Amino acid sequence: MQWNANANAGFTGSASGPWLPVNPDYSTLNVQAQADSKSSSHLKVYKALAEMREQKSVLYGECETHVDGDVFAYSRVKKGNPGYLVVVNTGDQEREVSLKANTEEDEEAKDPLQWLADNGKIEVRSSTAAKSDGEAEGGEEGEAAEEEDKAVDFTKIKVKPKEGLVITFVPQF
Repeated sequence: MQWNANANAGFTGSASGPWLPVNPDYSTLNVQAQADSKSSSHLKVYKALAEMREQKSVLYGECETHVDGDVFAYSRVKKGNPGYLVVVNTGDQEREVSLKANTEEDEEAKDPLQWLADNGKIEVRSSTAAKSDGEAEGGEEGEAAEEEDKAVDFTKIKVKPKEGLVITFVPQF
Protein backbone atom coordinates (compact mmCIF):
# COMPACT_ATOMS: atom_id res chain seq x y z
CA MET A 1 0.00 0.00 0.00
CA GLN A 2 1.34 3.39 -0.98
CA TRP A 3 0.48 5.44 2.10
CA ASN A 4 1.96 8.86 1.29
CA ALA A 5 4.60 10.76 -0.72
CA ASN A 6 7.38 10.12 1.82
CA ALA A 7 10.36 7.89 1.10
CA ASN A 8 9.34 4.29 0.37
CA ALA A 9 5.74 5.52 -0.01
CA GLY A 10 5.44 5.66 3.78
CA PHE A 11 5.54 1.87 3.90
CA THR A 12 8.71 1.58 5.95
CA GLY A 13 11.26 3.84 7.62
CA SER A 14 14.00 1.26 7.07
CA ALA A 15 17.11 2.59 5.33
CA SER A 16 17.23 -0.56 3.23
CA GLY A 17 13.63 0.06 2.01
CA PRO A 18 10.88 -2.46 1.42
CA TRP A 19 11.69 -5.89 0.05
CA LEU A 20 9.68 -5.16 -3.13
CA PRO A 21 10.27 -2.03 -5.23
CA VAL A 22 7.96 0.95 -4.75
CA ASN A 23 5.94 2.00 -7.81
CA PRO A 24 7.34 5.22 -9.36
CA ASP A 25 3.91 6.91 -9.08
CA TYR A 26 3.86 6.74 -5.26
CA SER A 27 4.34 10.49 -4.84
CA THR A 28 1.00 11.24 -6.52
CA LEU A 29 -0.98 8.00 -6.21
CA ASN A 30 -1.24 7.22 -2.51
CA VAL A 31 -3.78 7.05 0.31
CA GLN A 32 -2.97 10.48 1.72
CA ALA A 33 -3.28 12.21 -1.67
CA GLN A 34 -6.64 10.52 -2.31
CA ALA A 35 -7.95 11.38 1.16
CA ASP A 36 -6.91 15.03 0.71
CA SER A 37 -8.28 15.31 -2.84
CA LYS A 38 -11.13 17.79 -3.35
CA SER A 39 -12.42 15.74 -6.28
CA SER A 40 -13.45 12.11 -6.45
CA SER A 41 -10.82 9.45 -5.74
CA HIS A 42 -10.73 5.67 -5.52
CA LEU A 43 -10.57 5.95 -1.73
CA LYS A 44 -13.63 8.23 -1.54
CA VAL A 45 -15.63 6.03 -3.91
CA TYR A 46 -14.72 2.92 -1.91
CA LYS A 47 -15.74 4.57 1.38
CA ALA A 48 -19.07 5.71 -0.05
CA LEU A 49 -19.81 2.24 -1.45
CA ALA A 50 -18.81 0.56 1.81
CA GLU A 51 -21.23 2.82 3.66
CA MET A 52 -24.05 2.04 1.21
CA ARG A 53 -23.69 -1.71 1.58
CA GLU A 54 -25.35 -1.43 5.00
CA GLN A 55 -28.60 -0.12 3.49
CA LYS A 56 -31.56 -2.50 3.75
CA SER A 57 -32.29 -2.24 0.02
CA VAL A 58 -28.75 -3.37 -0.76
CA LEU A 59 -28.72 -6.13 1.85
CA TYR A 60 -32.23 -7.54 1.46
CA GLY A 61 -33.81 -5.90 -1.58
CA GLU A 62 -34.97 -7.51 -4.77
CA CYS A 63 -32.48 -7.32 -7.62
CA GLU A 64 -33.26 -6.77 -11.30
CA THR A 65 -30.74 -6.53 -14.12
CA HIS A 66 -30.71 -4.99 -17.58
CA VAL A 67 -28.07 -5.06 -20.33
CA ASP A 68 -28.00 -2.62 -23.24
CA GLY A 69 -24.88 -3.20 -25.33
CA ASP A 70 -21.88 -2.18 -23.22
CA VAL A 71 -24.08 -0.84 -20.41
CA PHE A 72 -25.02 -3.06 -17.49
CA ALA A 73 -27.58 -1.84 -14.96
CA TYR A 74 -29.18 -3.33 -11.91
CA SER A 75 -31.52 -2.09 -9.23
CA ARG A 76 -32.00 -3.09 -5.60
CA VAL A 77 -35.31 -2.20 -3.96
CA LYS A 78 -37.05 -3.01 -0.68
CA LYS A 79 -40.39 -1.55 0.38
CA GLY A 80 -40.03 1.33 2.81
CA ASN A 81 -36.43 2.05 1.76
CA PRO A 82 -34.70 4.04 -0.96
CA GLY A 83 -33.95 2.20 -4.18
CA TYR A 84 -30.47 1.93 -5.64
CA LEU A 85 -29.64 1.81 -9.33
CA VAL A 86 -26.13 0.89 -10.50
CA VAL A 87 -25.26 1.72 -14.11
CA VAL A 88 -21.87 0.71 -15.57
CA ASN A 89 -20.58 1.49 -19.06
CA THR A 90 -17.88 -1.05 -19.92
CA GLY A 91 -17.43 0.37 -23.42
CA ASP A 92 -15.08 2.95 -24.92
CA GLN A 93 -17.82 5.39 -26.01
CA GLU A 94 -20.20 7.56 -24.00
CA ARG A 95 -23.66 6.01 -23.97
CA GLU A 96 -27.14 7.31 -23.32
CA VAL A 97 -29.50 4.62 -22.05
CA SER A 98 -33.17 4.64 -21.21
CA LEU A 99 -34.40 2.59 -18.29
CA LYS A 100 -37.98 3.85 -18.58
CA ALA A 101 -40.31 2.81 -21.40
CA ASN A 102 -41.51 5.46 -23.83
CA THR A 103 -45.26 4.93 -23.50
CA GLU A 104 -45.96 7.91 -25.78
CA GLU A 105 -44.57 5.92 -28.74
CA ASP A 106 -45.79 2.49 -27.58
CA GLU A 107 -48.63 2.26 -25.07
CA GLU A 108 -47.76 -1.36 -24.27
CA ALA A 109 -44.05 -0.70 -23.70
CA LYS A 110 -42.66 -2.09 -20.44
CA ASP A 111 -39.94 -0.58 -18.27
CA PRO A 112 -36.69 -2.59 -18.43
CA LEU A 113 -36.48 -2.39 -14.62
CA GLN A 114 -39.59 -2.40 -12.41
CA TRP A 115 -40.21 0.12 -9.66
CA LEU A 116 -38.01 2.89 -11.09
CA ALA A 117 -39.27 6.41 -10.56
CA ASP A 118 -38.92 8.97 -13.35
CA ASN A 119 -35.65 10.22 -11.92
CA GLY A 120 -33.10 9.77 -9.17
CA LYS A 121 -30.02 11.37 -7.65
CA ILE A 122 -26.40 10.43 -8.34
CA GLU A 123 -24.84 9.35 -5.04
CA VAL A 124 -21.52 7.94 -6.29
CA ARG A 125 -19.67 8.32 -9.58
CA SER A 126 -16.57 6.27 -10.32
CA SER A 127 -13.34 8.22 -10.20
CA THR A 128 -11.75 6.80 -13.36
CA ALA A 129 -14.35 7.45 -16.03
CA ALA A 130 -12.55 8.27 -19.27
CA LYS A 131 -13.49 11.59 -20.79
CA SER A 132 -15.38 11.26 -24.06
CA ASP A 133 -13.47 14.21 -25.56
CA GLY A 134 -10.03 12.69 -24.91
CA GLU A 135 -9.25 14.57 -21.67
CA ALA A 136 -7.31 12.83 -18.94
CA GLU A 137 -9.11 10.43 -16.63
CA GLY A 138 -10.43 11.67 -13.31
CA GLY A 139 -11.79 14.98 -14.55
CA GLU A 140 -11.20 18.51 -13.39
CA GLU A 141 -10.79 19.30 -9.70
CA GLY A 142 -14.23 19.14 -8.10
CA GLU A 143 -16.00 18.01 -11.30
CA ALA A 144 -17.09 14.64 -9.94
CA ALA A 145 -18.31 16.22 -6.71
CA GLU A 146 -20.45 18.65 -8.73
CA GLU A 147 -21.92 15.75 -10.71
CA GLU A 148 -22.88 13.88 -7.56
CA ASP A 149 -26.22 14.93 -6.05
CA LYS A 150 -27.33 15.72 -9.61
CA ALA A 151 -30.85 14.70 -10.65
CA VAL A 152 -30.91 12.07 -13.39
CA ASP A 153 -33.79 11.45 -15.79
CA PHE A 154 -34.15 7.66 -16.16
CA THR A 155 -35.31 8.04 -19.78
CA LYS A 156 -31.85 9.35 -20.73
CA ILE A 157 -28.95 8.43 -18.49
CA LYS A 158 -25.60 9.54 -19.91
CA VAL A 159 -22.73 7.29 -18.90
CA LYS A 160 -19.14 8.09 -19.87
CA PRO A 161 -16.76 5.37 -21.08
CA LYS A 162 -15.63 3.04 -18.26
CA GLU A 163 -17.87 4.93 -15.80
CA GLY A 164 -20.01 3.56 -13.03
CA LEU A 165 -22.88 5.40 -11.31
CA VAL A 166 -24.88 4.66 -8.18
CA ILE A 167 -28.21 6.47 -8.22
CA THR A 168 -30.80 6.59 -5.45
CA PHE A 169 -34.51 6.85 -6.15
CA VAL A 170 -37.89 6.43 -4.52
CA PRO A 171 -39.26 3.06 -5.74
CA GLN A 172 -42.70 3.10 -7.35
CA PHE A 173 -44.46 -0.02 -6.02
